Amino acid sequence: MPRLLSDACKFAWLILVFLVACGEREDRTDRNALAQEMRGRKLKRVTEAQIMGLAAEEGIRAVSQLQPLLIIPASGNCDSIRINGTLTNKVVVEYRFVCRQTPDLHPKAQEIWEAYNYNVQQNIAIAENIQKLDNKQLLYTSPIHHQGKFIGMWSIVLDKKEMIRRL
Repeated sequence: MPRLLSDACKFAWLILVFLVACGEREDRTDRNALAQEMRGRKLKRVTEAQIMGLAAEEGIRAVSQLQPLLIIPASGNCDSIRINGTLTNKVVVEYRFVCRQTPDLHPKAQEIWEAYNYNVQQNIAIAENIQKLDNKQLLYTSPIHHQGKFIGMWSIVLDKKEMIRRL
């Protein structure tokens, strides 16, 4: 009988050790997630120039990832241009190819579209642009040329909060 009790005690201790070991690993994971969350919520002093600089970098990165997805027919016809694939990026909230003004286009994007077209008509160079949409988002636009001709622009909305986390 004492031998049976001894084996039962050993088994109970083994189960207890196993449960404690598993609990610690789970607790360690929770602590790591908590530490990462605390770093994300840590107050940071970030200048507007830093945010705009990072927005330019993120916009350029997004355009470089989107450009190969753009299918442009030889004619360059706006209605035939398609995006074949998707972009996954935490900073990019929304992106679209714009080749004409549409009612659902953000007013800032419409202004830039008009400025790009005006500059093209006046033989003035056009380049990337960054605008504030509100306190939470920025708009990055980039002209698209095909066979030396302006055919449209990328309109990319960036999440300001996510960019600040990356700084």
